[in-house]
Amino acid sequence: MKFKSQLTEGVLLKRYFRFLLSVGLSDRQKLIIRCPTLAPLPDCDILGSRLWFTNPIPLTVEYLHTWELVEVDGGALVCVNPEHALNLCIEGIKKAVITELQDFITIRSLVNYGKGERIDILLTKGLMQTFVMIQPIIAVSKEGVGFYPDTPNIGTKQLLSLIQLKQAGHRAVLLFCGLHNNVHTICPANYFEPNYNKILEEALKAGVEILAYKAKITLSGMTVEARIPFLFNETRILPNKL
Repeated sequence: MKFKSQLTEGVLLKRYFRFLLSVGLSDRQKLIIRCPTLAPLPDCDILGSRLWFTNPIPLTVEYLHTWELVEVDGGALVCVNPEHALNLCIEGIKKAVITELQDFITIRSLVNYGKGERIDILLTKGLMQTFVMIQPIIAVSKEGVGFYPDTPNIGTKQLLSLIQLKQAGHRAVLLFCGLHNNVHTICPANYFEPNYNKILEEALKAGVEILAYKAKITLSGMTVEARIPFLFNETRILPNKL
């Protein structure tokens, strides 16, 4: 997956209201760019960090430059734009990197179902339907452990929807996508959502599949690189500062 335009390098000066960023350029000019997530970005929004952004796309809602990548301690690249996770995973499925999601005839994205629900990816083969929900992982500890949930009031509704789909006779998959070059495993956290682990256990018992893959991130684009472990039974407390 390639970025929508060539990336421009800058230095992070300040994050405003979580959705805007002040960036210093090489010519000493300053620029306000869009931050594509409202979530906290531990270790990613530090003053002086090197970052990269794309240019505005004319005649679209993306009228600002968009923050894409940041370099964290140790030189690892992190994609702070969760909007890319869908296309990245679709590419990984089509290129047979995500081996568990093969043997399908059609693939559709952002499909509405039920009463106002929406699934990220729908794979079909005859009467068999595989519903896939994608969860980007950006919050990663210095030891390479990705955490989820990383903000309040997320995650449980997603799992409950997958349980309902499985009970209706479909294949239901939660796919974690690690957007950090140093992530090597993902585990549930109970810092924000104490009930997440309980519902996760119910989902596993119901037959919901949990997959985790990491991306390889460069300045020219991203690809799905490899499957990584999701540690179901190794719940950790998400620290205030990863």
